[in-house]
Amino acid sequence: VEVKLDQAVAGGFKVDVSLASGGAHPATSGTDYVDPSPVTLTFAGTANETQTFQVTTSNDAIVEPDETYTLSMSNLRDQTVSSSTVDITDTAIGTISNDDSAALTIADVSVTEGGVQTVEVKLDQAVAGGFKVDVSLAGGGSHPATSGTDYVDPSPVTLTFAGTANETQTFQVTTSSDAIVEPDETYTLSMGNLRDQTVSSATVDITDTAVGTITNDDAAALTIADVSVAEGGTQTVTVQLYQAVQGGFKVDVSLWSGGAHPATSGTDYVDPSPVTLTFAGTANETQTFQVTTSSDTVVEPDETYTLSMGNLRDQTVSSSTVDITDTAVGTITNDDAA
Repeated sequence: VEVKLDQAVAGGFKVDVSLASGGAHPATSGTDYVDPSPVTLTFAGTANETQTFQVTTSNDAIVEPDETYTLSMSNLRDQTVSSSTVDITDTAIGTISNDDSAALTIADVSVTEGGVQTVEVKLDQAVAGGFKVDVSLAGGGSHPATSGTDYVDPSPVTLTFAGTANETQTFQVTTSSDAIVEPDETYTLSMGNLRDQTVSSATVDITDTAVGTITNDDAAALTIADVSVAEGGTQTVTVQLYQAVQGGFKVDVSLWSGGAHPATSGTDYVDPSPVTLTFAGTANETQTFQVTTSSDTVVEPDETYTLSMGNLRDQTVSSSTVDITDTAVGTITNDDAA
């Protein structure tokens, strides 16, 4: 602290300088600074003379406003001139500027559809006076969740922080269950509208975001119905999807000789393998194709072939959620007699 005398004063003098908390955000003696009051300064009395002393401030890990104290003078003495000729009414402000900052972080959350997610927001550093902040949700990612369909959007959620270090505040997001096989869906959590704080908004970082994931718990299965026709007839093979599958898919069906009396491709039937079926993905959807059988004049056992599926593709969901392991038997019944 520098105290300056503007005019020469014959014989010099002494004066005391004292510190006191003051201002909109007063600094606290013993916590924010070491108070040396009263500090006695001795002036020789020369023009533009300066005397100085030091005030030590304290470091902390609290985000707070810049804090102030007031410096004032008193107890002019040991002068040879009239005290009224030396003006000691001036005051000054000592400012202790904040050098701390804090950040809010949001943790990613995940829950199976129909469950309740608890979102946690954490403050890493103490913030004097606390504050409020809003958290909002929005569908995002490659498979965005839909508000009102996949989850109940509570936005904006206002969280009130007391301002203690490592403080957490939470809220819940309720998700919806359905009977649709779909990808895991996501929404984004972000913060805004920092308010009611005594510190500069620049000292509290609210830029962090998080992802809420709603995991699919549904599965679907394709089934092939057994078919039978007299030789020379045409078989209609039906493949059925029992659960809705978002986005649809394609699958191949192949035929191969099997059973105790296997039918022979090219002789007993015309093999269309592989047959590609395209499903829109609606519940209970069916797709069909035909297999033409051949007539002969041979008395023979009923002959069979096996139908199986493979090469699931063009789906937006995990392949593990659509079961294509079912098989069926196509039977060509003998119509000859001897």
